[in-house]
Amino acid sequence: MDKQAYHYNKKKLKDKTEGTYLYFYPCDPSDNPDKWIEGKAYAVIEVTEREWQILFSFDREEYNDDHAYVRKFTPLIYSKDEEELTPNQRQKRIGNNPLFDEASNDMADIRRAMKHLTTQEQEVYSLVHFEDMRQTDIAKTMGVSQGYVSMVLEQSEEKIAKHDGDQTPDGIAWRYWKQFVKKGYMPDHVDVEIEYALTQLICDLLPFTHWFYSVSDFVRFAIKSYLFDNDKMAQEIVAYLATAPEEEKMHYDDYYGDKPQIIGALYIRFVKEVNKRSERGLHERDNIYTTFINMANKIAKRVHMTTDEFINKRFMPYFAEKRIKIARQFYKLYTGKSLPKK
Repeated sequence: MDKQAYHYNKKKLKDKTEGTYLYFYPCDPSDNPDKWIEGKAYAVIEVTEREWQILFSFDREEYNDDHAYVRKFTPLIYSKDEEELTPNQRQKRIGNNPLFDEASNDMADIRRAMKHLTTQEQEVYSLVHFEDMRQTDIAKTMGVSQGYVSMVLEQSEEKIAKHDGDQTPDGIAWRYWKQFVKKGYMPDHVDVEIEYALTQLICDLLPFTHWFYSVSDFVRFAIKSYLFDNDKMAQEIVAYLATAPEEEKMHYDDYYGDKPQIIGALYIRFVKEVNKRSERGLHERDNIYTTFINMANKIAKRVHMTTDEFINKRFMPYFAEKRIKIARQFYKLYTGKSLPKK
């Protein structure tokens, strides 16, 4: 989540064409950005009212995710109060404010963890997370560079995460996700393993994403399902095959029967989660897919490409270049050899 872009998009700035608005999207400096804001490059695209609503709805949920993480690295939707939410509340996921008792407990945990920070780390962390100040403004107040503030903030957040004490699967999944967003990788190369596991579910992956309200929500569930209760996976597979309808058994045998146990179990855990959400009155929605395609369409037009060309020639190569670097590190760590080049 790029907070700077979020705040600009929240203003819903009008474009020159009647009924259209500007939407800011962080991009690479080599992509001929339309605008530079405080040293960061942005593509600015024209969107309709409906497109703005879809895009900003997605961004707002991601933004609320970030604030929920600050409250205690575990979102309200996975708290002890989850079962008490109505389907409508659950559908909306995280609201504008947490329950009072939960917020109080979360703040107490963070305050205790802050004792492990230096005086400067405490100051920067408080200004960012409690006063909602921007890093550039903090830098001016402290008489330092924005880069230095960013470094101190990252140090303080890592210490908070380490000493918060939340070692539940949800808390750990949140920390893994936040590190991936910030640095492009997870601890212990878990991102490489999960990426491989998800590619093994490729024929079911898109339908599964329709039941998760954001990429963050989807990946966190995958992290928890992959990392925890591995000793129960064999039992879960046996139980599933003993009760599933014949058509679902055939699907499982066709696509996952010869896969490693962890892949079959991951599929079953996704199926159970989808059924659970459906039983609670939630509905499918394609926000993840729609948001990506809408954004790709807009950027493709700006750079005079078709959507397919942009995805295949710009987005995928950029993404692949970053991921292959992590994959090579993972391969060398576990084999002692360099990953063979194709």
